[in-house]
Amino acid sequence: MRNKLKLLLLSLIFVGNVLAQENSTEENKEVFVPVEVPAMFPGGRAAFYQFVTENRNYPEEAFQKGIEGRVLVQFVVNEEGKILHDSIKIVQGVHPLLNEEVVRIMKLSPDWEPGQITQGGKKVMQRIILPITFQIDNEKKKSKKGKRN
Repeated sequence: MRNKLKLLLLSLIFVGNVLAQENSTEENKEVFVPVEVPAMFPGGRAAFYQFVTENRNYPEEAFQKGIEGRVLVQFVVNEEGKILHDSIKIVQGVHPLLNEEVVRIMKLSPDWEPGQITQGGKKVMQRIILPITFQIDNEKKKSKKGKRN
């Protein structure tokens, strides 16, 4: 039941953002949420989460204290596909240690394929919200294989 509620909350956040369109303080450019071709990590969503897994360093203190959960991160991908570092915000955090790790990972991200609107295939800035999950069990499995970061 809790998972269904979390999924519903995530869906509502996504739907709410899809209906929104706002001006960015970054050079007063328009930031789009509803786009016809969304911004995409190189290789797609699965490749993004692989990148997260490979670059995530589970904070030792959080690991020892059993702190885990899902962090929702918001960021803007500009017309060149770069994540604007000053746009990275934690929408829903778990613990400061995990939240900081998510921001660190997002700053390491390679360039994305920018979002586009169909009016001439124009590349636009797009706001994105994604979940990043920290699970102790997954980290213990990596640790047994000698791969825990």
